[in-house]
Amino acid sequence: MRFVRVFVLCLLPTLSVAPVVHAQPVAQVELVHAFRAAPGNPVGGLARAADGSFYGLTARLLYCVTPGGVLSVAHTFEASSTGAGTPTIAPDGIVYGTIMRANRVAVFRFDPSTSAFRILHTFDSARDGSATTDFYGRTSIGSLIIGPDGRLYGTTSGGHPALTPARYGSVFRVDPVTGAGVTLHEFSGAAPALRNPAGGLVEAGGQLYGTVQYGGTPGPVPAAAGQGGIYRLDPAAGTVTTVHLFTGTNGRNPIVGLTRTTDGLLYGTAFQHIPGGSSSASHVFRFNPQDPNGVLEVVLDPTAPPGQ
Repeated sequence: MRFVRVFVLCLLPTLSVAPVVHAQPVAQVELVHAFRAAPGNPVGGLARAADGSFYGLTARLLYCVTPGGVLSVAHTFEASSTGAGTPTIAPDGIVYGTIMRANRVAVFRFDPSTSAFRILHTFDSARDGSATTDFYGRTSIGSLIIGPDGRLYGTTSGGHPALTPARYGSVFRVDPVTGAGVTLHEFSGAAPALRNPAGGLVEAGGQLYGTVQYGGTPGPVPAAAGQGGIYRLDPAAGTVTTVHLFTGTNGRNPIVGLTRTTDGLLYGTAFQHIPGGSSSASHVFRFNPQDPNGVLEVVLDPTAPPGQ
């Protein structure tokens, strides 16, 4: 029997779910580390380093876990900062990530070989590309990605409630060498404008792709919010383009980002409205970033009969 080692990152509430009819057990799970005390409250997933260790964030610190399950504190954040999302590890072993620093998004750099920690950039409206934008109140979503140009890209959700029109997140870029940061795109306005990024970015063919939870096609719950979509960021031009809008029949309102497979296709999950039902199921979709028509294919539909 093959064993799969996992790390328990949080304590989930009891859920009532329907049986999964498409999944089959393939491995036995071994618990490596459970968070029962400090430094508990993990806030994201794990990033694997070249030596087999894993890095993650809690609200108060950056931690490292060996494959054997030994946890150590890599860095403790200052009192006004809290961890956000999942770290990203560069090819040279440097760990990058985001924290909320006095309610503003900040990008950090950590060198495991020296334990040196440094804030690369804290976003501020006066410096970072828009006189009408304030990063106060925004939250970093997902993890940073190293773009084809070597710079760091990330997303935020939320925004300052006093701004008009209201802001619903952004895409940003930070230079890991100079620490210079800029807001590349703001999601703002009512539907059909896309808003509320649902996760981080993934790279495909030199372009970066992400999902938004709202905007686009009017939906059933609630209709005015829209059903979300998929967007593309051109790192060279810094421009954002809508490449797919969810319609309900092919999913709606994704709450996580995309995953790229080795064949270059992008996979994700979205809610699926059940006509006449009081709730929604969810399904897995596949998107080909090279398709000029933006066609999305549902590959796992829990409402379909078994075997379909």
